[in-house]
Amino acid sequence: MNAMKGGFSGKCIFKKLPLFLTILLFSLPAKGDVKVGKWDLLELSLKNEKIYDNPFQDVLLIGEFTHIPSKSEQKLYGFYDGGTVWKIRFMPDREGEWRYKIYFSDASKKPLEGNFICIPSKIKGPLKIYQKNKIWFSYADGTPFYMFAFEAGEVDVLPELGVLEETLDFLQKYGFNTIVGPHCGLSETPGVGYRAPWVNTGSGFDFSRYDLRFWRNMDKVIFALKKRNMFLIPFNIFGGTNNVPRMPEEEWENFIRYWTARWSGFYNVTFQPISEWEEGFKPEEVLQILSLIRKYDPWKRLISVHSRNYSRKALQIPSSQLYDYFTLQDKLTDRDYWKYGNTMKEIREVAEKPILAQECIWEGNGYQGEAGLDIDNMRRGSWTILLSGAYLSYGDEVTPPREIGERGIHFSNMGTLMKPAGKLYPYLEFMYRVITSLQWWNMKPYFKLEGEKHPICLASEDKSVLLLYLPEGGNVILEGLSGSFEVRFLDPVKCKEEKNARMEVKEGKLPLFSDKEEVFILKKVK
Repeated sequence: MNAMKGGFSGKCIFKKLPLFLTILLFSLPAKGDVKVGKWDLLELSLKNEKIYDNPFQDVLLIGEFTHIPSKSEQKLYGFYDGGTVWKIRFMPDREGEWRYKIYFSDASKKPLEGNFICIPSKIKGPLKIYQKNKIWFSYADGTPFYMFAFEAGEVDVLPELGVLEETLDFLQKYGFNTIVGPHCGLSETPGVGYRAPWVNTGSGFDFSRYDLRFWRNMDKVIFALKKRNMFLIPFNIFGGTNNVPRMPEEEWENFIRYWTARWSGFYNVTFQPISEWEEGFKPEEVLQILSLIRKYDPWKRLISVHSRNYSRKALQIPSSQLYDYFTLQDKLTDRDYWKYGNTMKEIREVAEKPILAQECIWEGNGYQGEAGLDIDNMRRGSWTILLSGAYLSYGDEVTPPREIGERGIHFSNMGTLMKPAGKLYPYLEFMYRVITSLQWWNMKPYFKLEGEKHPICLASEDKSVLLLYLPEGGNVILEGLSGSFEVRFLDPVKCKEEKNARMEVKEGKLPLFSDKEEVFILKKVK
């Protein structure tokens, strides 16, 4: 199966604006003249000549959108974008005619009203929890989505370096469909400086004013991702940890209202406000922040919060309905790849939610003693994560030649200005192709197996399809099966299928053996 190649159209009626529709609301379009695809972006741009002391705080731009056939209503906020320009972004989730009313909270301008038609599109919508099997994600239309993420801590820098498009093309070639970033703070890329969502006064940050350079860069990133049907998981925008200053609590709500307003029209974003929240927040504060995001995000897109240990010491967070999926930080610091098998099982006992192994497989970290431990260990750790029913996020911090250098000169910062030196890419792409060739959304971790050297398995509910991995070979006996199976033998080191065979289940058991690391796809013969 090939990696995703930008599987959506999202076309509007103006060819000069292929990604979204912008209307300057100086004269209103005639009823029915404007057409926007379902889940695509309608951006309304307004001018307000009134001078505000702080346009980020002193007034609100409010949009009220009504779906005429169903009479359902949606209220959301716009945002200040510099000078006299204000914008509001809307993403229609229902086909048919819509009516909108846009106004400023201080009545500084006459309300602007208009209509548009939402038409069918190929966009499948924002990410949700797959309701038929809640350990996985799906699009809003119910189509399963297999997340394959890449850690790009300075993705906001790539537009200024001129390598955003090339970087995303490279990652998409290897199957990646999600970017994790940005990680705000002091840039490790020469000449960039400190990146933050607030205005830097030179002596600190004005938390009541927002840095438009940062937010516009993120717009460019999101549009480039949208063009490829790729998604964004922010790593640390809210601040308060990882050497990013903490906002005063009285600024939280306004900041989140602004953030969600800028992203309100994008189906391909999620919200993960804080990295390693334990460094700067109490559990009740985290839940307060997540609650504010849920309040102001009109589309209820995915929310999580990055934790050092999936919040096992504060189970009220992952158990909350505000927390849609687990994030796990547990990097390989030795060659015990199997720790992920134990950890994933422990997480599953907390709640049945998707798991993103966000900071686990990072190649080239300085503390590892060499450039990414060894590939065998990282590959085994990756397969263990995937067959534990979790999603993987990979980070490449190896510098050429293959050695550890300054953290700043790594792929997630520099994009294609340098040749990526990580060696795990082909193995990751093979894993992605193998698992997405199956109906993985019907599968869960399967524990009815006995063996040595950590065998691990995913199985469909009716046990007609199984994906088995033997990290170091050995014997394994699959239990609870019946009938005959077609067995395909795959070599994860050579990244190819080697042979296939037909095997019979006897007394409910199917024994398998390999003298090397191997992957097996078993399909019941009807």
